Amino acid sequence: ECDTCYRHGGRKTGWNGDMTWDAHSSNQEHVYHNGCNSPGTLTPARWSQITIGEPTAFEHSFTNYIKANPDSVLRRAGVAAQFTGALPAYPRVHDHYRAQRFLAVGVAIPEADALNARLSVVNAELGSPRQVNLTVIVTNVGDQMYLEALTEHWLGGKKNDLVVVIGAPEFPTIAWAGVMSWTRVEEVKLGIRDRIMGLGTFDGGKVLDIIASEVSDKFVRRPMADFEYLKATIEPPEWAQWTLFALGLLIAAVLQAYFWRNDPFETSARYGYRRW
Repeated sequence: ECDTCYRHGGRKTGWNGDMTWDAHSSNQEHVYHNGCNSPGTLTPARWSQITIGEPTAFEHSFTNYIKANPDSVLRRAGVAAQFTGALPAYPRVHDHYRAQRFLAVGVAIPEADALNARLSVVNAELGSPRQVNLTVIVTNVGDQMYLEALTEHWLGGKKNDLVVVIGAPEFPTIAWAGVMSWTRVEEVKLGIRDRIMGLGTFDGGKVLDIIASEVSDKFVRRPMADFEYLKATIEPPEWAQWTLFALGLLIAAVLQAYFWRNDPFETSARYGYRRW
């Protein structure tokens, strides 16, 4: 929609018909805004690129209790360090409402952009009814511990994430596959893994069909309330503990020097002498 807003600037400005461009998703999420602009402003180029029916990605905030004490839940410490440089950053929304959900890490996949676009459509179709966020990673790492490292690196992902990881050191041959998700329904993880392994060689279209089928039939999001008990186990990180320790020593030293020089309680006077 393109709305008109009014900024009455008085006789000197004469502004009374400023332009604002807004776009909302079918879920009523505000995904684009440009305004208010003065009358006669040309239509923004990015506005012209918006297509009705285009999939959108939108980030929602929530209380992540896992961050309170991730080691107690993940029980994976130090694995990520073994794959430094091979672990992608968690996908974030960019360009207002787009996200790169199909990631090729160390593997050249010519149709990667097309697969990402198709995966966005699958997310749009399943995201609301199944409350799921799908991501696919294809890596050239042959070690299956890569999945454990990614889990540590991403802290297990968000509460509605289902991340499919495919190892293909000799692409397109599939060496291993695995799924990262907080869902309690192990059947959906095993179904995706086994069916992808059954392909033998990577076929992006078939991989997405498998994921869509399994998730549509079996996925159930695990509520973050299941991890609320972690609030009682919150511990500061090691660097914070050392900082507090050093700060405590510094404060103790300063106080000791102060009392030695000033003797605010005049204890020495009661014993017949005073320091000068």
